[in-house]
Amino acid sequence: MDDFDNLTVEVINEQILKLRKQNFTWTAVARFFNVTRRKMQAYIRRHGIEDPYTLVEDNADTRQIIQQYVSEHHNAGEVVIKSYLRGLGFTIRRDVLRAILKDLDPEGQQRRRPRGKTPRVHYDAYGPGYIWHVDTWHKLGLTAGIVVVCMIVLVYTY
Repeated sequence: MDDFDNLTVEVINEQILKLRKQNFTWTAVARFFNVTRRKMQAYIRRHGIEDPYTLVEDNADTRQIIQQYVSEHHNAGEVVIKSYLRGLGFTIRRDVLRAILKDLDPEGQQRRRPRGKTPRVHYDAYGPGYIWHVDTWHKLGLTAGIVVVCMIVLVYTY
């Protein structure tokens, strides 16, 4: 880190904080500077760089902020709430956030939980071109529409 050409410590520190504020992990910041994570941590300790986010724990104030956000945004899950807290300048451990959500909104957590694996479809094909399969992809439903795919399943027996 000390062998950067034409870069001062202030410029490097400013760049590190800028990347952290853009939600880059410490590993990604180290990758950006092409150094190991351990070397990045040593540099951070040596130059006294502090994380721009405050780590919050499970307390009444945290629960109140999350409860207010969940009441306004009913389908907000773990990732959305974590991003909201980042916007406020806070960060929270995943297990703490999950415990808070489980206490505050158990029905919502159950509603957002994946239902398990989709069962495989069993095809009885009697020859080539006999089966048509239509499938939809709803992941892009709110932003780019629903993608519909139609496939002809070709079956060859030898």
